[in-house]
Amino acid sequence: MMFRFLLLLLLACTGGVALEAQNDLPTDFQSRLDQAGLSFIYPADAGYKQRKNGDSPYLDSHYTIRSRKEKMEIRYHVLPYDEHDPTADLPHIKASRLLIHLASNDATKLLTGHNLSSQSLKEDYQADWGKVFYFQPKASFSTYQHCQMLALFREGKGMAYVFFLFNQPQPTIEYRMQALEFVPEEETVN
Repeated sequence: MMFRFLLLLLLACTGGVALEAQNDLPTDFQSRLDQAGLSFIYPADAGYKQRKNGDSPYLDSHYTIRSRKEKMEIRYHVLPYDEHDPTADLPHIKASRLLIHLASNDATKLLTGHNLSSQSLKEDYQADWGKVFYFQPKASFSTYQHCQMLALFREGKGMAYVFFLFNQPQPTIEYRMQALEFVPEEETVN
């Protein structure tokens, strides 16, 4: 939580670059964030710029940014809660199903996943469930060699996925994982 506060303070001191960039989010993406009760922090450093969302038969990204400096692309996919979806309250099934669609079918390729700690879920994301997956993506999803997928869920709000695509692991990826957070309940009541 302290990290998030310091990050927000740093962004505020840099002239509101993050807030200005948030105003430029595509309407559809901002609407999805609002419906799912998510806040988004645009990475104001490292020269991230919006890119056209890639055409993939497996997943339509709702927002895509890329940094030449960090040599990384980040894609966001947000699914607001849908009471008519039979898997709406089964985030582990939704995330696993998506992972199977996006990961390489080559049996020699690495695929791992680990649950986020309950402390991280509460303090960093305000989420009820979350998991981080690492895999090598199908070429039709991305030409990058590696993908780290963050999957977050909050009951009654929805599911969010963040895809970090890269050829070489970047030390900044840990900071980029803090870009999405479900809005705390006390803030949504007002």
